[in-house]
Amino acid sequence: MSESGGTCSYFLDPDEPETWSSETAGECRLDDDILDDNGVWRCPHDPGDGELCPFHRPVDETDDDEVLDAFLEALDADSGVGGDAVRFLGATFGAFSPYDDRIGTGGDDVSIDLSYAEFEGCVSLSNTVVDAGGLRFVGVDFGEKVDVWNAEVRAATSFRNATFRGDVEWERCQFGDTATFRNCTFGGAVTFSETGFDDGATFDGAEFHGPADFERATFGGDATFDYARFECPAAFDDAAFGGDARFKAASYGADVGFVAASVDGTAKFRKATVEGDLDLERAEIGGETDFFMATFGGDVDALFATFGGSAGFLSAAFGGSAEFKKADFGGHVDFGKATFDGPAAFGETTFDARASFAKATFEDGAHLGSAAFRGEADFAKATFAGRTDFRGARFEDTAEFDFATFEGRSRFVDVVFASETKFSDTVFDAEAEFWDATFEERATFFKAEFQEDADFERAKFEGKLNAKRVTFGGEATFDAAELTGDATFAGATFDGAASFSAARFLGAVSFTEAELVDSDFADATLTGGNFDGANARGAVFREAQLERASFGDAVLERADFERAKLSNADLFGTDLSGARLYGTRIGDAAIDTETTFDRHGDGRCRYDPRSAYEYAPDAPESDPLRKAMAAYQTLEKLCRENALPDAEARFFVRRQDMLRRQRRENGEWGRWLRSWASNLVVRYGESPWRVVGSTAVAVVVCALLYPLFGLRAGGEILTYASPVGVVDTLAESLYFSVVTFTTLGYGDVQPVGYARILATLETIAGSALLALLVFVFGRRATR
Repeated sequence: MSESGGTCSYFLDPDEPETWSSETAGECRLDDDILDDNGVWRCPHDPGDGELCPFHRPVDETDDDEVLDAFLEALDADSGVGGDAVRFLGATFGAFSPYDDRIGTGGDDVSIDLSYAEFEGCVSLSNTVVDAGGLRFVGVDFGEKVDVWNAEVRAATSFRNATFRGDVEWERCQFGDTATFRNCTFGGAVTFSETGFDDGATFDGAEFHGPADFERATFGGDATFDYARFECPAAFDDAAFGGDARFKAASYGADVGFVAASVDGTAKFRKATVEGDLDLERAEIGGETDFFMATFGGDVDALFATFGGSAGFLSAAFGGSAEFKKADFGGHVDFGKATFDGPAAFGETTFDARASFAKATFEDGAHLGSAAFRGEADFAKATFAGRTDFRGARFEDTAEFDFATFEGRSRFVDVVFASETKFSDTVFDAEAEFWDATFEERATFFKAEFQEDADFERAKFEGKLNAKRVTFGGEATFDAAELTGDATFAGATFDGAASFSAARFLGAVSFTEAELVDSDFADATLTGGNFDGANARGAVFREAQLERASFGDAVLERADFERAKLSNADLFGTDLSGARLYGTRIGDAAIDTETTFDRHGDGRCRYDPRSAYEYAPDAPESDPLRKAMAAYQTLEKLCRENALPDAEARFFVRRQDMLRRQRRENGEWGRWLRSWASNLVVRYGESPWRVVGSTAVAVVVCALLYPLFGLRAGGEILTYASPVGVVDTLAESLYFSVVTFTTLGYGDVQPVGYARILATLETIAGSALLALLVFVFGRRATR
């Protein structure tokens, strides 16, 4: 198994590390076909006058130039070994700087093997062409600087397990075949700037203890740095990777840059760790990008970066800022479960396929303003701890934010949701802004919670809106919003002020069982709206269009319906106590006996000065009495249309009370007196009992007055001084008063003196009161 019968006494035993020149190779692996029967490799080179050849003598016993001459001579002659390689295993060199511009072997298929050699001096191969079947530096120890500037290596090259103690400069070199630096250790600065690796390069497990420079390097095939460790800054700026670029589980102790780098294949940084900053600005990755469980201790800058294939950042950890502004993701992108401890910026970023941020955590704000999501956007269960800004973003496909949490202020201003939007069970702990947003398809906010203000001013909902059981803890603003499709707020709770002023609900709308206390629907279009069971105490519906709206069993106490249109509305069981109804168009609205206009039982409207509900005029010149009369007239008409005569009569009486009070305040005493008398005697024609009472009073009063003037009965004059006694006198007087009042006139008792005038007046009063009684009964009968 030996290669030749050379007499150099050096041998290399793979199992005996002391026979290796290198101290850091770790382990020695040699092919069995180059070992002898004892399992060792024996040096085939001529020892000359000594026991060892020039390559295995101690450096201090040799001349560097002579050793180099011997090396080149061995290569030219192919040493007569007759094998597939010229081997210098375990050799020791001082300074190594060939003077020839070409280093090669005698045959194209013969490689140069310097495995486990040791270079104690500097190595320089600048402007040199290495042409051989292969070049092996496995386990080599380079003690000083290695300078291979502008060299061309046409052979497959392996530096596996090599150690470079000094700086390494491979600037502007060209590797025509594969280049392997697996498990190498670079103790100083490393430069591969503008170096070309035609068939790729392998740096798996390599350790870079100094700065690493791969700027403008080109990799024709795959470039792998799996498990590599960079302790100092590393630069791959403007590097070109023609195949895959793999940095799986690589670690970077400082900054690393890929500015304007290009990767035609996949880029894998799975489980990589970057303690400093990562710069991907203007980088272009044509294939898949994998940063699964990668850790970034510093800032990440991917401004203007292009990711042509899918990009995976699943469970990645961003310790600093993450800048993806104006980046372009051509394939599926996954930031699921990623954590962003610093600000995250995706402004003006384009996502051409599905983008997932599910369960991602943004601790210090997220900026996605003007981002374009052309595929599905998934933010389900994401946590936004800081301020979140989606202003001007566009979602072409489904946008999902179900169960997401926005702990800071969130802005969706001017956002366009072109497809279905989901915010079910989403929690907004701070202010949420959706003004001028457009929802072109179905929007779902089912059971969402807005702890503070929510602003949907001028928002457009062109599809269905599902806001069932939503909780608005602060102000909720939908002013001038336009809802083209059906909208439901059933069971929603508005703890703060809710404003739908000038909102337009063009489809079916439901607020059933909603809490709408003090809400503002002024000038809103709510035709056919359903408010059944809603609690809208103090709500403002001024000038709102509520034709055919349903308020069954709703609580509208103190609500403002001034100049609102409630035609054909359903008010069955509605509580309208203290509601403002001045100028309300309420024709053909439906009410029943359960409809309440004054829960205090007085039947008084809000404008009535005697109402239990305080009325604050909108303007100093406002006339509450005039408004009260108009409101009572509206209610009177409403009750008449719904066959509720008692309620109609009650509101008619209230209206007349207001008219009487107005006449008094205006100093119209004649009219006031007539109103006063009408109220006293007939309750404005609505109370037969007042007529009866007035009749009784008139009869009794006259009966008490007649004895003062005298009555002739049975030949006697009856007065209070008559001997028949007061009781008998009053009995006769009462009898006479009754027959006189009723105009029966039997003639058995006759008035005397002034009693005749009193009798005449009583007769007139009796005729009038009896006529009024007939009128009142007739009026009530017609109802």
